[in-house]
Amino acid sequence: MIQPWLLTLLMIGASAQAKQKTVKKTMAAPAKKSAVAPVKKPAVAPVTPTAPTTPVVSALQKPVAKTNRFATRHGIALDYNSWFENIRITGGTPFQTKALLYGIGLTYEFNKLRASWGWGIGAGWVHGFAVSGDATDTTTYYSKRVPLEIARINSRIFRRINPRFDVGILACGLYTITNWPTSNGFNVEKAGSLMMGGFLDTRWRLDGQ
Repeated sequence: MIQPWLLTLLMIGASAQAKQKTVKKTMAAPAKKSAVAPVKKPAVAPVTPTAPTTPVVSALQKPVAKTNRFATRHGIALDYNSWFENIRITGGTPFQTKALLYGIGLTYEFNKLRASWGWGIGAGWVHGFAVSGDATDTTTYYSKRVPLEIARINSRIFRRINPRFDVGILACGLYTITNWPTSNGFNVEKAGSLMMGGFLDTRWRLDGQ
């Protein structure tokens, strides 16, 4: 028969063993990791580069020299020339008559252009013919298709109608080389070979500038 005091000791021992097991389980259980919220980086606004500031120009500084507003053009001009010239006829009673001179010219030109006008200088050569008199009148001088060579220099000022077409005035110096033949007993008195003249001048440009 179990004594009451022995039963009490057994119950106390069992209770102590249960407490030791509970403590061991508590110590053996791994600690749970606490969830850490991610740290958000602060948003950084993009840096916009600033435009360079315009330097302040002092009133004592010299102004910048203006550039030449003329456009420069070099070119070759092919043109038609015609004019009247007085010639003196001898071989009887001297008299004067008119002669028509005409020809095709080839000229090198240096031009300065603006939007609406310009000027230029040039030098070239003209090849053509001369004619004078009346073919139906045998009592006076007549000759046709007399070979004509002319060296010339010229200057011109012109108005630009559009980029391709202009109208102007041309002043030129001409040195003519021609030999008028004898006709119907009349001779042409050799005139001065150097002449000065002017033309109403029109040009059509291929480049359109």
